[in-house]
Amino acid sequence: MSQGICCSSGKVLLDSFQQPPEPLSLLCGKHDQSQYFLNNIRRYNSAFQMTFGAKTVLEGNYMPTFKIQGQLYHLIGSLLPVDNARESFLQIYFVSDYMLQRDARLRCFPNLNPMLVECLQSMLIEIKSYIRDFKTALQSFPPNSNENDYKIVINADGRPSAEYREGDNHWCYTLTDASISSSVSKLRQLFAMILVFCNVSNPSELWDTFKDHFMEDYVGDFQRHYPNADINAHLEN
Repeated sequence: MSQGICCSSGKVLLDSFQQPPEPLSLLCGKHDQSQYFLNNIRRYNSAFQMTFGAKTVLEGNYMPTFKIQGQLYHLIGSLLPVDNARESFLQIYFVSDYMLQRDARLRCFPNLNPMLVECLQSMLIEIKSYIRDFKTALQSFPPNSNENDYKIVINADGRPSAEYREGDNHWCYTLTDASISSSVSKLRQLFAMILVFCNVSNPSELWDTFKDHFMEDYVGDFQRHYPNADINAHLEN
């Protein structure tokens, strides 16, 4: 393999794979229930999903698909059941008794293995930060208060202004990766596509972060043609 092709001559450093928490050995074929789980993985995914954000569209004899136009938003809704309804989606995570929580999932998907549901549920409760945050918020309600009088607000604008919002962090990571392995012209094209098609909260800040990468070829050409010129003065003009 030619030098520079693989991992950009060593510039790309990958973290070692971490051992997944149990029972995710189900995904690796190392569990005695792996084959059964993989055959039914969509049902298990549905049993633990928090929201649902698309509609099934049937067209003739074709397979059902999901159609999305514009931006996709997931409405969480009430964190507690309304009008004595059964718990569903995110509400199941707030059932205090974990056995009743498991039973609520099995009520929605009765053909699942109760043992696997219980194991997956315990793992998610332990490692999922959103679940811990939501449960802490619910437990902070004053005793004997009406939960309907309270709202939990997730506000990304509350982060420090010097930091990117979560979405801009994503584009920052994307451009950083591309700057290592892509040509400068491709990097500029990627930046333009992000600005046109994505919801960037602070385009000028993203530009300032990567402008030196965007102009590498122009700066190189300028210095070859005008070796004694001040490139910074030229850019300011």
